[in-house]
Amino acid sequence: MDSSFELSDTLYAKATIPPVERVHLWLGVSSVRLLLLHKCSGCKFFAQANVMLSYEIMEAQQLLQDKQRTASQGYANALDDLDWLREQITVTEVNIARVYNWDVKARRSSQG
Repeated sequence: MDSSFELSDTLYAKATIPPVERVHLWLGVSSVRLLLLHKCSGCKFFAQANVMLSYEIMEAQQLLQDKQRTASQGYANALDDLDWLREQITVTEVNIARVYNWDVKARRSSQG
Protein backbone atom coordinates (compact mmCIF):
# COMPACT_ATOMS: atom_id res chain seq x y z
CA MET A 1 0.00 0.00 0.00
CA ASP A 2 1.30 3.45 -0.88
CA SER A 3 0.64 6.17 1.67
CA SER A 4 1.51 9.79 2.41
CA PHE A 5 2.08 10.88 5.99
CA GLU A 6 2.87 14.12 7.76
CA LEU A 7 6.37 14.58 9.17
CA SER A 8 5.76 18.16 10.33
CA ASP A 9 3.32 20.99 9.63
CA THR A 10 4.50 21.54 6.05
CA LEU A 11 6.49 18.40 5.28
CA TYR A 12 4.95 15.18 3.96
CA ALA A 13 6.58 11.93 2.89
CA LYS A 14 5.49 8.98 0.78
CA ALA A 15 5.94 5.42 1.91
CA THR A 16 5.23 1.96 0.61
CA ILE A 17 3.82 -0.21 3.37
CA PRO A 18 4.28 -3.96 2.92
CA PRO A 19 1.45 -6.36 3.88
CA VAL A 20 1.44 -7.11 7.61
CA GLU A 21 -0.38 -9.48 9.93
CA ARG A 22 -0.40 -7.16 12.97
CA VAL A 23 -0.95 -3.45 13.50
CA HIS A 24 -0.16 -1.23 16.48
CA LEU A 25 -2.91 1.11 17.65
CA TRP A 26 -2.12 4.14 19.76
CA LEU A 27 -4.93 4.29 22.29
CA GLY A 28 -3.74 7.54 23.83
CA VAL A 29 -4.97 8.39 27.28
CA SER A 30 -6.86 5.36 28.47
CA SER A 31 -8.33 3.90 31.59
CA VAL A 32 -5.08 2.03 32.22
CA ARG A 33 -3.49 3.48 35.31
CA LEU A 34 0.10 3.29 36.46
CA LEU A 35 0.86 3.20 40.14
CA LEU A 36 3.55 5.74 40.87
CA LEU A 37 5.32 6.00 44.19
CA HIS A 38 6.49 9.34 45.47
CA LYS A 39 9.96 8.76 46.94
CA CYS A 40 9.86 11.49 49.59
CA SER A 41 6.63 10.77 51.42
CA GLY A 42 5.82 7.28 50.20
CA CYS A 43 2.35 8.40 49.15
CA LYS A 44 0.65 6.64 46.26
CA PHE A 45 -1.18 8.31 43.42
CA PHE A 46 -2.51 7.30 40.03
CA ALA A 47 -1.71 8.81 36.63
CA GLN A 48 -3.27 8.00 33.31
CA ALA A 49 -0.99 6.33 30.77
CA ASN A 50 -0.74 6.53 27.01
CA VAL A 51 -0.94 3.04 25.57
CA MET A 52 0.00 1.39 22.29
CA LEU A 53 -1.16 -2.16 21.72
CA SER A 54 -0.54 -4.71 19.00
CA TYR A 55 -3.57 -6.29 17.30
CA GLU A 56 -4.16 -8.67 14.46
CA ILE A 57 -5.79 -6.94 11.48
CA MET A 58 -9.29 -8.36 12.00
CA GLU A 59 -9.14 -7.68 15.74
CA ALA A 60 -8.04 -4.08 15.16
CA GLN A 61 -10.75 -3.54 12.58
CA GLN A 62 -13.41 -4.84 14.99
CA LEU A 63 -12.08 -2.64 17.80
CA LEU A 64 -12.10 0.46 15.61
CA GLN A 65 -15.61 -0.29 14.35
CA ASP A 66 -16.82 -0.68 17.93
CA LYS A 67 -15.15 2.60 18.91
CA GLN A 68 -16.73 4.36 15.93
CA ARG A 69 -20.16 2.95 16.79
CA THR A 70 -19.79 4.10 20.41
CA ALA A 71 -18.59 7.56 19.33
CA SER A 72 -21.48 7.90 16.86
CA GLN A 73 -23.97 6.99 19.58
CA GLY A 74 -22.36 9.47 21.97
CA TYR A 75 -22.58 12.17 19.29
CA ALA A 76 -26.25 11.40 18.68
CA ASN A 77 -26.92 11.56 22.43
CA ALA A 78 -25.12 14.92 22.66
CA LEU A 79 -27.28 16.31 19.83
CA ASP A 80 -30.43 15.10 21.61
CA ASP A 81 -29.24 16.75 24.82
CA LEU A 82 -28.60 20.03 22.95
CA ASP A 83 -32.11 19.92 21.48
CA TRP A 84 -33.57 19.41 24.96
CA LEU A 85 -31.50 22.32 26.31
CA ARG A 86 -32.66 24.62 23.49
CA GLU A 87 -36.25 23.73 24.33
CA GLN A 88 -35.68 24.43 28.03
CA ILE A 89 -34.08 27.80 27.22
CA THR A 90 -37.13 28.75 25.14
CA VAL A 91 -39.51 27.69 27.92
CA THR A 92 -37.50 29.69 30.47
CA GLU A 93 -37.48 32.81 28.26
CA VAL A 94 -41.26 32.59 27.78
CA ASN A 95 -41.79 32.22 31.55
CA ILE A 96 -39.53 35.20 32.29
CA ALA A 97 -41.52 37.27 29.79
CA ARG A 98 -44.80 36.21 31.46
CA VAL A 99 -43.53 37.15 34.92
CA TYR A 100 -42.29 40.51 33.60
CA ASN A 101 -45.65 41.22 31.92
CA TRP A 102 -47.51 40.23 35.11
CA ASP A 103 -45.28 42.62 37.10
CA VAL A 104 -45.91 45.47 34.65
CA LYS A 105 -49.68 44.86 34.83
CA ALA A 106 -49.58 44.66 38.66
CA ARG A 107 -47.67 47.97 38.95
CA ARG A 108 -50.07 49.74 36.58
CA SER A 109 -53.10 48.53 38.48
CA SER A 110 -51.59 49.58 41.83
CA GLN A 111 -50.80 53.09 40.53
CA GLY A 112 -54.09 53.95 39.18
